[in-house]
Amino acid sequence: MVSKLSLALGIYCWAMSVVQAQEVEFVGESLQVAPSGYIQLDWSGEAEFFWLEQAKDSLFEETKVIYRGPDKASFVSGLLDGQYYYRVKANEGEWSNVLQVQVQHQSLNLALTLSGLGLLVFSLTSVVIIKGSRSTPSTS
Repeated sequence: MVSKLSLALGIYCWAMSVVQAQEVEFVGESLQVAPSGYIQLDWSGEAEFFWLEQAKDSLFEETKVIYRGPDKASFVSGLLDGQYYYRVKANEGEWSNVLQVQVQHQSLNLALTLSGLGLLVFSLTSVVIIKGSRSTPSTS
């Protein structure tokens, strides 16, 4: 009777260690803002294989597997403006907490304004260099 009890306890402890080893959680805040259309997703967990899914809704009705493999991070780029939801799981474990990512690119007006300022600074610097080189006597 004691050996059956110890066997059952051993199996239970092993099963719990397998389940606990497959728990996965995202590292960082649950809401991320990506102003440039890319983000690095990091997660914790001990497993040989992970699945990372992306969805446009929090219920994951239409999902897209964007990573399968042993790494604990993935770089996602090319995201358009909008909300994205991510979840990850290890092997055949449970899905992790949901990570929400809000992508909002910088406005075109800001980009054009900054480009114009860059052009102005470049032009003024070029003028100063050209005038300075003409006014300096050459030593030939």
